[in-house]
This record gives sequence, C-alpha cells and structure tokens, in this order.
Amino acid sequence: MRLKYPFEVEIKPKEVDFGLHWITVSLKNFSDDDLYNLDVKLNSLDSYYVWVYGSGQYVPNIESNETEIVPFQVSASGTTNVYVTASGRRNGDYFYWESPRFRLQVGREAAELRNLFVLSHPYTTIGKTIEAEAVIQGVAGGKSLDLQFWVDTPSGAFDKIADVETKVLDEGEEVKYSAEITPEEDGLYEIFAYLYDEQKMLGRKSNTILVSKT
Repeated sequence: MRLKYPFEVEIKPKEVDFGLHWITVSLKNFSDDDLYNLDVKLNSLDSYYVWVYGSGQYVPNIESNETEIVPFQVSASGTTNVYVTASGRRNGDYFYWESPRFRLQVGREAAELRNLFVLSHPYTTIGKTIEAEAVIQGVAGGKSLDLQFWVDTPSGAFDKIADVETKVLDEGEEVKYSAEITPEEDGLYEIFAYLYDEQKMLGRKSNTILVSKT
C-alpha cells in the first residue's frame, strides 16, 4: 500500500507474464469525507509495454475508511511504470488525484533499461559536449545486449550517436554506459536510449536538454 491523501492505494499483482492480464487497483479512502462520482483510471507510462483497455471505471462513492477494488485489463509486453488517477466530488467540490508510480514487472527478460540521464541537464551551450548515461540492470541475466543512443536535434535530424554491445549481465547486476554529442545548433535536444535483445526491444528511455548560443 502507498499513501497519498485522500487514498491508500495498491495494485495487484505487481509481476505478470507476457499477454493479457487483470490488474486490480485497491483504493481506500482514509479521509474523513465521503467521495462521490469517481472516475478511476489505471495509466501506463509507456503504452508500448503495457496497454490498459477501456477509458476508466465509474465508482459511485467510497465512504470514509471504505475500500473499493477496481479491475483493469492490460496487455503486457514489457516492464514499465503504471499509476492510478481518480477524479470526482468531495464536499461538493471537484477534485483530481494522481497516485505515486508503481513498477509493473512483465516477464523475465535478460535485462531492463532502468534510466537515462543527461549529465549536463537541464541546459548547456553550443560546442560543449553533452554526455548521456544509461543504466541497465540484469533481470534473468546471461546475455549480451545491444544498447543504442540516438539524438533528435532542433533542426529535425534523428541520428544514432552510439551503438554499444553490453557485457553479459548477471541477475540483479547494474551497469552504466554513456555516449557523447557536441551540439552545433541551439534549441531543444532529445536523447534516446534503446535496449535490444537481437530484434526485440527490451526498453527505451529519453531525456531532453536545452542548448543555448551562449
């Protein structure tokens, strides 16, 4: 369970295999007010990996200290984060609520791409090297993988900046790989990292940085 007023929230299960599954959202109203006309949604931070069917569930009311169990069907092809939103009425006024993130583990691939950091975030200047660092963690382990870095430039070019063959990871082992680019124009750059097991994409992350003239 995780607490964020006015709800105590939990999702089950937190680990599923590939394919179609039901995820249940448990919402406990720990406020002193009854909540009415609730629109509850389960949301995926990356619908490529977890797709949530439907546009939400209607819950007429959750009384104070009452718990409501709300089911959602998902199609799962990779690990990502999910979160719950709820909107409705409290004391006659409209409210909107968003839960903390939950990591939904899907299957057991060789590894997962945990994070991508732009180390000079949030801005830099033309001619100054930008370094991006990807964090990979072994899940099942036992394989070498392909990690690619790409950049989307202000002029619209989408270029590969590095292609890295990772070491063979052990289960739970964490490694970091980095790539560099020296910007030649000002504007917003978006850097991407993609992790592949042969032709299958295991993960993707992105981060942005603003480049100025001076």
